[in-house]
Amino acid sequence: MADPIFTQGQFTLRPFLGDADYEAMAKVEYALRGAGQMEMVQNASELRHTLTHSPNFDLSKDLILAEYKGEVIGFCQCFWEMGSKNTGIVLYLPVYTQPESPQSVDQALFDWGYKRLQEIYRAIPKKRLAELRTFAQDKHIKRQLLFEANGIKPVRYYHNMRRDLLIDPIPVRPLPAGINVRPALPADYRKIWDASVIASADEWGFTEPVEEDFVRWQGDTEFQPYLWQIGWAGDQPVGMVTNFVNLTENDYFQRHRGYTEGIWVLPEFRKQGLASALITQSLTMFKAMNMHEAALGVDSENPSGALGLYEGLGYKAYSRAIEYSKLFTI
Repeated sequence: MADPIFTQGQFTLRPFLGDADYEAMAKVEYALRGAGQMEMVQNASELRHTLTHSPNFDLSKDLILAEYKGEVIGFCQCFWEMGSKNTGIVLYLPVYTQPESPQSVDQALFDWGYKRLQEIYRAIPKKRLAELRTFAQDKHIKRQLLFEANGIKPVRYYHNMRRDLLIDPIPVRPLPAGINVRPALPADYRKIWDASVIASADEWGFTEPVEEDFVRWQGDTEFQPYLWQIGWAGDQPVGMVTNFVNLTENDYFQRHRGYTEGIWVLPEFRKQGLASALITQSLTMFKAMNMHEAALGVDSENPSGALGLYEGLGYKAYSRAIEYSKLFTI
């Protein structure tokens, strides 16, 4: 076993040691889900895929685990992305700990992560204004207290929304003239990806994706092209609902849910009813699949009016996520 970074009280911080740690980290996420503090969690293989295909992240240097009596009780990872239009750098510091672990574990992980991000920032060739960004669900009080104790303030709120498919009728929304819907072929994936990036560039918190993001996207469990609803103008994708079903999550919660996520429309095709048409087609598809509800997440302050659009289609908020941010300093 590698030497621990340090021992504080009864727990130890140590580096990533190998494949067994993926399962250990997944157990931490499962515990958070069981406590109602996370909903969408990753199993060991999904964590492996995410962490081995993450840009600006070194598994041997940018991940730390907290261990107590031989059991992993928390972990922290550090990574960064280039901000919108190359005007800034966004540094991320997510901290995960077992719900019953003491706050001192969270703080020790955070302290290690902040120091590591300072090292990362110093090594980035072109210095730009840097922002520290992280998230917490509204029921994850321990994480909220950690961030606020370290001067990281809430800057944005996101609603998790769901819609009944069994009782509430699904409205009919026609496609705009000249737009048709057809499935995506593998040869279309790059074109769809590029269009989605253009459509998302004006969203709050947008960061510039890199090639590794495109590679990781195609290996994600949520990558389910056979469920997508895509609007095409000729051979150009102009709008999309990136639908998926998480069977593991549905089994855990004993529910039948489909996600109508990743909703985007190119700027020149907005305000024509395309998003509504693609969403209602998605809802109809999920109902035919015997899904009982659909769900999505939305920025409560989205300037496009997305929240009102979803409410008008029958979605209702059931929980909230909070984005935290602060100016990063070294």
